[in-house]
Amino acid sequence: MGIINTMLSVKVDRKSDKVAEVNLMNESSAVYSLVPGKILDELDIEPYKEMTFSLADGSVLRRRVCSAYFEFEVDAGPAPVVYRKEGVERLLGATTLKCLGLVLNLFTRILNPLRMLMANLKTLKILFIILFLTTSIAGFAQPSDEVKLTSTVKEFHRALVNKNTISLNQQTDKALSYGHSNGWVETKADLIRDLETGYISYQQFTEDSINILMNGTMANVRFLADITATQKGVINSFHLRVLEVWVKKSNRWVLFARQAVKAQ
Repeated sequence: MGIINTMLSVKVDRKSDKVAEVNLMNESSAVYSLVPGKILDELDIEPYKEMTFSLADGSVLRRRVCSAYFEFEVDAGPAPVVYRKEGVERLLGATTLKCLGLVLNLFTRILNPLRMLMANLKTLKILFIILFLTTSIAGFAQPSDEVKLTSTVKEFHRALVNKNTISLNQQTDKALSYGHSNGWVETKADLIRDLETGYISYQQFTEDSINILMNGTMANVRFLADITATQKGVINSFHLRVLEVWVKKSNRWVLFARQAVKAQ
């Protein structure tokens, strides 16, 4: 459904005078909020346990978890938050929304008090009935696999630019081979680590002339790409022909392999 940003106040507890204003990205897949460790350290918020998180591709991650106090307008409350020493992702998770008594309105894409949603439950029921009837009249039309894959491909490239390693984890296979035009090949772990450490960063990634060839649960995606990236402090621009191999697992497309050559 897309992503929205919300500015929240974060501190160690309700009585603390030390507070940080943090702009968090609301993503439907995030359960716990994610705040950079540097900010949590400055607020004296310390991890108190480790948890295991399962990703869509079947891999697991161990992450430390803290408890932080969140404030949004007149609503406030404590909620768990994932602590990461590295990385700059800032995600607003469902547990934080719940503690604040907020919900994301899927129609307007804004946050509403839970009590408002409960008061409008009858209206929402009517809207869902209308939506169901509209879908039925249209012959239960659903986006084709090609349309879904095209959207996933573009979301993956945006995640590279935004350094959204949570999304990259979910959109890549654990056996990923990510090849560059100069012969450099990254594994899944390399791809995420190199973005987190700043070894490489992407400022632009645009696609053109996307062509998809499907065979069951596998698909070859070819396109022209214009990429601007910084590696070891040096900015370079590339015009490439790219081949990406995607596989469908549990009704979800994940990137299995990628190779690129310089376009003539």
